[in-house]
Amino acid sequence: MQRCFKRRFGLSVTSYLKAVRLDAAHHDLIATRPSGNSVTTIALRNGCSHLGRFSSEYRERFGQLPSETLRNEPAALEEAASSEFWTNRSASLASGLGRFQPQYG
Repeated sequence: MQRCFKRRFGLSVTSYLKAVRLDAAHHDLIATRPSGNSVTTIALRNGCSHLGRFSSEYRERFGQLPSETLRNEPAALEEAASSEFWTNRSASLASGLGRFQPQYG
């Protein structure tokens, strides 16, 4: 199954799931107020149990630490939280994934 998935979609199942989890955590960090959930709570809720690795991979993918995303003003992040942003993000992540494309909402 893994070989077929990679051949069909160009990435492994594990890479795809990691990207979906990072995107979901990013969305949660944007949507939450700093006084709400912690980075740890959000990472764990999205299936990222190794917090150091989560932080490193998050920074590589989004260009800032999860804590920096959480601290940013919600008004400045409205565009990032818009559905157009997520449609474009998931389209670039999963172009060609069809029914396996992540759904946000």
